[in-house]
Amino acid sequence: RDAQESRGLGDVYKRQDAELLELKGSSVVVYTTSSTLVGVILDDPEARAIVDKYLPGFSTEPRIDQGRGFTLAFMQKFDSKTITDEKLAAINADFEALAKSRAGLK
Repeated sequence: RDAQESRGLGDVYKRQDAELLELKGSSVVVYTTSSTLVGVILDDPEARAIVDKYLPGFSTEPRIDQGRGFTLAFMQKFDSKTITDEKLAAINADFEALAKSRAGLK
């Protein structure tokens, strides 16, 4: 899984540990829908806003706390009509842009 994921992420990222990816040349963490836990995303207001942009109401869903230990990609298995591949890709792109912004890159 890691080798396949690394190929998909390209040269922009380096593997930090099982949960976090860093933007190359910085200590800024890059969230992804396949490696970042929902709880981490919900605790970061900017990341939470990105997810809510593509999945309206996600962060305020009454049972969302039950999903804090899962990734968005894992949660897709339970609601693939709402959490589509296209939405996950768009969220990942916005997460990358957020990390670059935080690192002072454009």
